[in-house]
Amino acid sequence: MDRLKLLQQIYSRLASLEADREEARINNRSVEFIDSEMKALRLKLQDVMNSVCPIIKGK
Repeated sequence: MDRLKLLQQIYSRLASLEADREEARINNRSVEFIDSEMKALRLKLQDVMNSVCPIIKGK
C-alpha cells in the first residue's frame, strides 16, 4: 500500500475516534476501548513514519 494513502487512512481513523471519544466522554460512557484503538493506531503511525521511504531506499 502506498505510504501516503496509509497515512491518510490512519489520520482519518484517528480523527473519527477522537470525535467518538469526545461524544462518549460527554455522555459519561467508557472511553477505554476507544483509547486502546487510538494508542494502537498511534503506534502504527509511528512505525510508518519511521520506515524508510522507498524513494530514499533506492538511492
